[in-house]
Amino acid sequence: MIQLKENRGIPRSILLMMAIIAGLTVANCYYNQPLLELIRHDLGITEQSANLITVITQIGYALGLFFLIPLGDMFSRKKLILANMTIAAVMAIVMAVAQNVWMLWGASLLIGACSVIPQFFIPIAGQFSEPKNKSRNMGIVLSGLLTGILASRVISGYIGEWLGWREMFFIAALVMIACMAYQVVMRYFFHKGNAWSEELARLMCIWVVMLGASIATRTYSHLQIDVFINLVPERTRHLVTAILTLIGVIFVAIMLKYSIDLFPCRRPSRLH
Repeated sequence: MIQLKENRGIPRSILLMMAIIAGLTVANCYYNQPLLELIRHDLGITEQSANLITVITQIGYALGLFFLIPLGDMFSRKKLILANMTIAAVMAIVMAVAQNVWMLWGASLLIGACSVIPQFFIPIAGQFSEPKNKSRNMGIVLSGLLTGILASRVISGYIGEWLGWREMFFIAALVMIACMAYQVVMRYFFHKGNAWSEELARLMCIWVVMLGASIATRTYSHLQIDVFINLVPERTRHLVTAILTLIGVIFVAIMLKYSIDLFPCRRPSRLH
C-alpha cells in the first residue's frame, strides 16, 4: 500500500489519477448545459426554468467551496471525497429520473455542491509533493479540472443528441459508482491499488474526449466564437478559417511536445 509523506514526493500514477478524477467530478456541473433544450421540451417547462438548472448548479458549487472545502482541515479528506462522490452519483440518478423541474433544481444544487472534489485534490498534491515540484503538480491537477469543464460539454451534447438527456446522467452516475466502488474495494479491503485500472481510466478518458471532440467538429456541434470571422469579407472567410485551424494544430503540437517532456516514458516510482 502506498504511503505518502509530506514534502517527500507523490507518485506520478496517483497524480494523474487525481487529475482524471478531478475532471470527471467537476464535469457534473457542466453536463446539463448542452441538454437544456432537450430537458425543456421533455418536461414542458419554460426556457427560463430550464436555464435556472445551470444557475442553481453553479450556486451549489459555490456553496460547496464555501462550506465543504474548509471541512478538509477538520475531518479526513478521504472520507469527505468518498461522501461527495456518493452523493453526486445519487443526485445524477435523481436527475435522470426527474419528472418535474423541482427535482432537477434540488438535485442540481446538491450535485454542484458535491463536485468540489478537485479543490480537495489540489492542496493534497501540494502537500505531498517535493518543494521543487509543488507548483507543477498542483498545475497538473488543475489541468485535469479544466479539461473536465471543457470536455464535459462536448461529450454531453453528443450523448444527449444520440441517446437522450436522461441517459447522459445515468452514464455519469454509473461512471462515478464504478470508479469509486473499484477503488474502495481494492484499497480498503485488499490494501492494493491496481496500476492497470488507473491506466485504463486514463486511456478511456483521453479516448472519449478525443472521440467527442472529433464528432462535434465534424458535425459543427462544438462551441465556436465567430464574431470576428463574420467581420471578414465572405470571399476571404475560408482562408481565415484555414489559418485559424493551422494555428490550432500548431498549438496542439506544442502542447504535445511539452506533455512528452513533462511525462517521460518511464515506470512510475512507488512508495511501499
